[in-house]
Amino acid sequence: MPCPLLPFELLVSVLEMAFDDKESVTLQNCALVCQTWRDVARPYIFRKIKITDESLLVAFEALINADSTVGMLVRKLIIQPRTQQERTPSSWISGFPAVLPSYLTRLQTIQLVDFYDFGEYCDEGFFLAFSGFASVDRLILCHCSLDLHLIYSCASALAGLHHLHIGPTSPLPSLLSDPPPQLHSPHLVSITLDLGIMYPMALQEVLEWIMASPSKETLRSFRVTTRIAEAATVGNFIRELGEIIQDLDLHFEQSFDLQFEYDLIKADISLSYCTALRSLFVHDSNPTLPAFIALLSEVSSQHICSLSLQVLSEAEDPAGLPDFGLLAGQLDSYHLSTLKEVCFVYRGPLQRAVVLEKLRQDLPNTDTRGILRLIMA
Repeated sequence: MPCPLLPFELLVSVLEMAFDDKESVTLQNCALVCQTWRDVARPYIFRKIKITDESLLVAFEALINADSTVGMLVRKLIIQPRTQQERTPSSWISGFPAVLPSYLTRLQTIQLVDFYDFGEYCDEGFFLAFSGFASVDRLILCHCSLDLHLIYSCASALAGLHHLHIGPTSPLPSLLSDPPPQLHSPHLVSITLDLGIMYPMALQEVLEWIMASPSKETLRSFRVTTRIAEAATVGNFIRELGEIIQDLDLHFEQSFDLQFEYDLIKADISLSYCTALRSLFVHDSNPTLPAFIALLSEVSSQHICSLSLQVLSEAEDPAGLPDFGLLAGQLDSYHLSTLKEVCFVYRGPLQRAVVLEKLRQDLPNTDTRGILRLIMA
């Protein structure tokens, strides 16, 4: 039965909110309201598909065989063959690239979660079939246990790949006598790395792989989460590619919770190489530390328009917040005069109005320019 009284634009807004809900049950219930709701909900229902075992793969293959329009609606494919507690390869993963590419012709993103493989199933045939996802431009790997060469081959199999995200990774030896083929040379525009602590040399090896590819000419966005101890590796990468990086996101984690660790950041990293920088995001509990102020003093890009700084504080009194006035000298300086937004991302017990008032008091010139922003995390 149609629902003629509800404006179409409002219906779309409702379904978009339902799609953003992590629980897909809401969206599925919306599709049961009436035929109109079902027709509008259909693209949202199939926009993201998650396959966690062989039975779901078989069922999804049967569905797209029966209705060819379903495959054209899928934009994101999530493959999660096991839970994090399991430590055995999953034989069925070799099947999904063999059967799905010809149906998912408008697929944009593939996310591989909890892959655990020695190369037994992620072999040469797997990567040849994986290359069939010709429309994919974004690859995300999270909590995978793989040899890095298998990750390189996954990325290199996708000819149209522009965005690569590698999350926490655990090392596994490969059973393959030779490294698997890298079918294409990646031309990455953005890379996000959060490799965790289980694979100590992973960050350096991944960055060397990028430097040896055409990505060294095409990369524009670099986001990295790593230990302060690896700041030198990040600094060397910025030194090499700083002149083409436009968006830089740095998140350094302490190893020993000691103040002197932050001095290593300034010693190993210089933002003076980032001459094309448009946005900078620095994650830390206190952005007013001397090391971070020194980093800001090196920003030399005439294109910088966005600066984001994270503030983590458990203080229940505004007096316990950092003295943001220590940043005023840099924020009011000529080399940051092109900023159109200075955003503080706050996480803590204080109310938004309290934190915002503290920022306005400490940074009056930034507030007067109308570029001060506050986000509650």
